[in-house]
Amino acid sequence: MNLGLSRLKRIPKGEHHIDKGFISFDKSRNTIVFRQFNNEGYINQYILNNELSNDSTLVFETEIIESFILGGKARWTIKKVSQNEIETTFDVSFPNKEYTCFGVNALVRKEYN
Repeated sequence: MNLGLSRLKRIPKGEHHIDKGFISFDKSRNTIVFRQFNNEGYINQYILNNELSNDSTLVFETEIIESFILGGKARWTIKKVSQNEIETTFDVSFPNKEYTCFGVNALVRKEYN
Protein backbone atom coordinates (compact mmCIF):
# COMPACT_ATOMS: atom_id res chain seq x y z
CA MET A 1 0.00 0.00 0.00
CA ASN A 2 1.25 3.44 -0.89
CA LEU A 3 0.31 6.39 1.29
CA GLY A 4 1.22 9.78 -0.08
CA LEU A 5 0.63 13.31 1.14
CA SER A 6 0.84 16.12 -1.36
CA ARG A 7 0.67 19.77 -0.46
CA LEU A 8 -1.00 22.05 -2.94
CA LYS A 9 -1.47 25.81 -2.71
CA ARG A 10 -5.24 25.39 -2.85
CA ILE A 11 -5.09 22.67 -0.14
CA PRO A 12 -2.58 24.03 2.42
CA LYS A 13 -2.87 21.06 4.80
CA GLY A 14 -2.20 18.62 1.94
CA GLU A 15 -4.16 15.93 0.22
CA HIS A 16 -4.19 12.35 1.44
CA HIS A 17 -3.77 9.72 -1.27
CA ILE A 18 -4.11 5.98 -0.74
CA ASP A 19 -3.63 3.27 -3.32
CA LYS A 20 -3.20 -0.48 -3.23
CA GLY A 21 -1.29 -2.26 -5.94
CA PHE A 22 -0.85 -5.90 -6.89
CA ILE A 23 1.76 -7.30 -9.27
CA SER A 24 1.11 -10.63 -10.94
CA PHE A 25 2.26 -12.70 -13.90
CA ASP A 26 -0.26 -13.36 -16.68
CA LYS A 27 0.77 -16.76 -18.08
CA SER A 28 -1.50 -16.53 -21.12
CA ARG A 29 0.19 -13.30 -22.28
CA ASN A 30 3.60 -14.05 -20.76
CA THR A 31 3.71 -10.59 -19.18
CA ILE A 32 3.85 -8.93 -15.78
CA VAL A 33 0.70 -7.00 -14.83
CA PHE A 34 0.32 -4.30 -12.15
CA ARG A 35 -3.20 -3.50 -10.91
CA GLN A 36 -3.67 -0.32 -8.88
CA PHE A 37 -6.75 0.76 -6.91
CA ASN A 38 -6.91 4.41 -5.74
CA ASN A 39 -9.11 6.09 -3.14
CA GLU A 40 -10.02 8.74 -5.76
CA GLY A 41 -11.88 6.07 -7.74
CA TYR A 42 -9.28 5.36 -10.44
CA ILE A 43 -8.48 1.75 -11.22
CA ASN A 44 -5.45 1.22 -13.41
CA GLN A 45 -4.17 -1.92 -15.07
CA TYR A 46 -0.60 -1.64 -16.30
CA ILE A 47 1.66 -4.00 -18.20
CA LEU A 48 5.43 -4.07 -17.91
CA ASN A 49 7.22 -2.26 -20.74
CA ASN A 50 10.18 -4.57 -21.32
CA GLU A 51 11.92 -2.11 -23.64
CA LEU A 52 12.09 0.62 -20.95
CA SER A 53 12.73 -1.74 -18.00
CA ASN A 54 16.03 -3.23 -16.80
CA ASP A 55 17.51 -4.89 -13.69
CA SER A 56 17.05 -1.77 -11.55
CA THR A 57 14.02 -0.08 -13.12
CA LEU A 58 10.54 -1.44 -13.86
CA VAL A 59 8.32 0.67 -16.11
CA PHE A 60 4.60 -0.14 -16.25
CA GLU A 61 2.25 1.54 -18.74
CA THR A 62 -1.53 1.47 -18.59
CA GLU A 63 -3.57 -0.74 -20.83
CA ILE A 64 -6.83 0.04 -18.98
CA ILE A 65 -7.84 3.08 -16.89
CA GLU A 66 -11.27 3.33 -15.31
CA SER A 67 -12.86 6.71 -14.49
CA PHE A 68 -10.30 8.79 -16.44
CA ILE A 69 -10.26 10.95 -19.55
CA LEU A 70 -10.70 9.03 -22.81
CA GLY A 71 -7.28 8.73 -24.44
CA GLY A 72 -5.39 9.45 -21.21
CA LYS A 73 -2.51 7.22 -20.11
CA ALA A 74 -0.48 6.61 -16.98
CA ARG A 75 2.98 5.24 -16.30
CA TRP A 76 4.25 3.81 -13.00
CA THR A 77 8.03 3.45 -12.60
CA ILE A 78 9.74 1.59 -9.77
CA LYS A 79 13.47 2.33 -9.49
CA LYS A 80 15.83 0.45 -7.17
CA VAL A 81 18.00 3.12 -5.54
CA SER A 82 19.84 0.78 -3.15
CA GLN A 83 19.34 -2.48 -1.28
CA ASN A 84 17.14 -0.59 1.18
CA GLU A 85 15.41 2.01 -0.98
CA ILE A 86 13.15 2.24 -4.00
CA GLU A 87 11.66 5.26 -5.70
CA THR A 88 8.28 5.25 -7.44
CA THR A 89 7.25 7.79 -10.05
CA PHE A 90 3.70 8.31 -11.31
CA ASP A 91 3.36 10.01 -14.69
CA VAL A 92 0.14 10.94 -16.50
CA SER A 93 -0.44 11.78 -20.14
CA PHE A 94 -3.57 13.58 -21.28
CA PRO A 95 -4.74 13.06 -24.90
CA ASN A 96 -2.16 14.29 -27.42
CA LYS A 97 0.19 15.44 -24.62
CA GLU A 98 3.53 14.21 -23.27
CA TYR A 99 3.78 12.49 -19.88
CA THR A 100 3.88 14.79 -16.85
CA CYS A 101 5.09 13.74 -13.39
CA PHE A 102 2.25 13.68 -10.86
CA GLY A 103 4.24 12.32 -7.94
CA VAL A 104 7.45 10.72 -6.67
CA ASN A 105 7.79 8.64 -3.52
CA ALA A 106 10.95 7.40 -1.80
CA LEU A 107 10.38 4.17 0.14
CA VAL A 108 13.12 3.21 2.59
CA ARG A 109 13.28 -0.11 4.35
CA LYS A 110 13.16 0.29 8.10
CA GLU A 111 15.16 -2.07 10.25
CA TYR A 112 13.52 -3.50 13.32
CA ASN A 113 15.45 -4.79 16.32
